[in-house]
Amino acid sequence: MFPLHSALSVMANIAQKLPLILTIACGIALVIAFIVGFVKGFRRVGWGGLFWLIAGVGFVLSALLLKTNPIANLLDGKLKSPTVHLIAVLVIALAVIALVLVIYGICTAALRPRTKWKKAKHVEYDEDGFEFEPYEGYDEDEEIDYFAKIPVKKGHGKPRFITRLLGGLTCVINTAMILALVLSVFLFIVNATGLKYKAIGEIYRVPIARTVLGYAERYTWDFVAIGIILGFACLGWKKGFLNSLRSCIVVFGTLAIIGLSFYLPFSKYAESPFIGKVVDRSSDFIGIFSEKASGIGGKIFAGILMCAVGGLVLFLLNFGLRKLCDLVDGFVGTRTVDGILACLVYFIIGALVVTAIWGAFYTFEYFGLFHISETFSEKASLSTSFYDGVEAYLKPLLDKVVAKFA
Repeated sequence: MFPLHSALSVMANIAQKLPLILTIACGIALVIAFIVGFVKGFRRVGWGGLFWLIAGVGFVLSALLLKTNPIANLLDGKLKSPTVHLIAVLVIALAVIALVLVIYGICTAALRPRTKWKKAKHVEYDEDGFEFEPYEGYDEDEEIDYFAKIPVKKGHGKPRFITRLLGGLTCVINTAMILALVLSVFLFIVNATGLKYKAIGEIYRVPIARTVLGYAERYTWDFVAIGIILGFACLGWKKGFLNSLRSCIVVFGTLAIIGLSFYLPFSKYAESPFIGKVVDRSSDFIGIFSEKASGIGGKIFAGILMCAVGGLVLFLLNFGLRKLCDLVDGFVGTRTVDGILACLVYFIIGALVVTAIWGAFYTFEYFGLFHISETFSEKASLSTSFYDGVEAYLKPLLDKVVAKFA
């Protein structure tokens, strides 16, 4: 039988060597990422991690500059309310994310491979004397389309060395951001739970692990929050306000129509003049086929009829909104305004999602399951603001709930 103290000793040795193992694994992952990026080139690799890093660093620097600004110090006394302070910090995040999105849009327009359809220029003559430009795949025997458009490709060529190098570095940054997040969360789980008193807690005896934990406590949750909000803002720009509104109307409208159509005939509202008339006519129709089924069958058939009518109205509304979306997308100015409005709406949604996550974290801490306050430092301005804002509202509520069931 394997002795218990020997097993604990082996686990402690593994925990002490875990930083070296993780360093080697991360190094291999970064090398693979560089090779993939070098092969694809900067134009074709994803830029998510790079702009996430830019947004996170921009927010940290902006918050640091505001703290050292004399005007900000004067206003700090007026921002004692956790909610007001959280809103002020979110305004800074909004400004940084807006700037990052502008930079991302410029880089996308200038560097991403794209194909434009351009009207063919007439540079040759056919047998009837008309000018035309032979396009790719043109056959002399086929009928000539004088209104045809030809694809004009930009950025589809083989990447140069500098482009490959930038692509490799970008993939390294993307991978490093993910690895840093995973490692930070791992250290947080160990540090904020009872695991730090187990054998795996030996990892904190390694100096590099303590150093990494210090940086993680300062930046990780701020970067996570910025990344979530940035992702929602990018999604808003991509979908647009009107298109998002159309999707919401279709989804929630469909659920509402189905629910109300089959609820009203079976509810007390079935006695109202309009609903009652629909149910009576439906019962009469079903009664032609079966008298026994006229009661329940009439109500079900009334629900089907109301569902069909509501679906037709929703279809026409969706059709009109789709045409309006196409009209808005057809002009640069209206598309820009629509995208900016969507970014603002989705930014608010992202902030609410992050607030809900912090609310769950605080609830776990309140009941002693996960001590989130031990995973970030006071220098993490966004994390501190979210924690204080959530605590101001959740703590009294949880105290009442506990006292009620105590």
